[in-house]
Parts: sequence; C-alpha cells; structure tokens
Amino acid sequence: MELKAFFNDPRRRNLAVLAALALLSVLLAVWALDRRAAEVAPKYPPHAFFPGLADKLDDVTRIHIASKKNGAFDVTFVPMKGWVLPDRSNYPASFEEVRKTLVGLAALQTIEPKTARPGWFHYVDLDAPPKGDGVLISLSDDKGRVFAALIVG
Repeated sequence: MELKAFFNDPRRRNLAVLAALALLSVLLAVWALDRRAAEVAPKYPPHAFFPGLADKLDDVTRIHIASKKNGAFDVTFVPMKGWVLPDRSNYPASFEEVRKTLVGLAALQTIEPKTARPGWFHYVDLDAPPKGDGVLISLSDDKGRVFAALIVG
C-alpha cells in the first residue's frame, strides 16, 4: 500500500494523527516527570555526620550530656559494672538505651548544611549549654579523647 493511498483514507489519516498526538503527549509527560524529579531531588548528597565513629564505638567509655534545662550528667562504662551514672552513686544505666544512643550517633547522616558560622548558631537554637538552648552530647574514651561531639536543638 502506498503512503498516499494510506492518507487518502480518512480513518487511517485520523489514526495516524491520533498516534502522533499520543506519542507527543507521552514525550511531554516524560519530560514533565523528569523536570519534577529534578526539582524535588536532594541538592546535597547525604553523608555520615561522624565518619569512622562506628569503628570506634567499642572504645567509647563516657557519654557527656549537658543542657540548660536539665544540667549536665555523665554515663560512664565501668568494666565490672557496665554503664553507670557516676554522679548518682554508680546507678546502673540501661545498656540498651546507651547502645541505641551510640549506634544512633554513629548512623547519623547529614541532609543539608545549615550554617558553619559559630556566630549564627543562636539563630538556629544551637548555642552550647548553659547559655544556649542546645543539648550537648559528647562521646569520649577513658583517656579523654573526644570521638564525637554534637549540639542538637
């Protein structure tokens, strides 16, 4: 069948026009979806907040937590007793809660940077305690080496 004869038949011509319009609609829809995906895609790739902390979790022997509202306290690992609160006569701390805290901090990832300027921390409620509203969490070993320190607000 010749091309001219194909387009002389009104039903076939309408079918060809509708097929071309359908193809154009599909291409525009794919383009629109691609643009929308680019708009909502994260602009910063997530990465570990404390790289290498997961490898050092067995060396952590002290967790220091300080806040303006609740003051400061330590959770310390004592070899024969486990995790204890030394300021409360070595009252035992929950191993599961301590482990969740350590693993949670090791798995923490950044989403996007807010500010790297310490002078602006008070604008996002991240001033260090006792003057600021942030909560300081610090992980260290028995020699005083700090593995991770974070102020959350």
